[in-house]
Order: sequence, then structure tokens, then C-alpha cells
Amino acid sequence: MFWNSFYNICKLKKTTPTAVCKILGLSTGLPTAWKNGTIPKGDILVKLAEHLGCTTDELLGVQKKQPTEKQAALIQKLKEKLLNI
Repeated sequence: MFWNSFYNICKLKKTTPTAVCKILGLSTGLPTAWKNGTIPKGDILVKLAEHLGCTTDELLGVQKKQPTEKQAALIQKLKEKLLNI
């Protein structure tokens, strides 16, 4: 899951996982380990996210839950009330 997200984000940013590791001073062997299923430690994950301009959740492939219709309507009402204050 991490690898796919990381690879796709790199692709969107027109770079490669190896190039990102080189720029950040990380081992260029790490992408192979990640491709094989390991997940980077927290500090490395943060560095990757900062460099790529994304969140750690995006790198980990965490999907945001979408609000239900009822929740979305309530959120909209709250926004409208806040704007009218």
C-alpha cells in the first residue's frame, strides 16, 4: 500500500523514488525494500511527505471517510450559520 502511493505521488511530481531518496540523503536501496512491503519509519515518512508536498496519510494510502448525506447537509448548515455571524 505505501509503495503504490509513494510511487504514484512521485510520478505525479515527475520524479522517481530513487531520486527522492538521493535528494533527502537516504539510501537508494530503500525504494526496493519499500517495494517489497516494508514501510518507512516515522521520521523518514515525514521527510518524504514534506519533500513531496503531501501528507503522511496520503503516502500511507489512508483514505478520508466521506461524510454521509445527512452529515454533509449538517456541515453545510453550520457553514452557512457561521458565515452569517
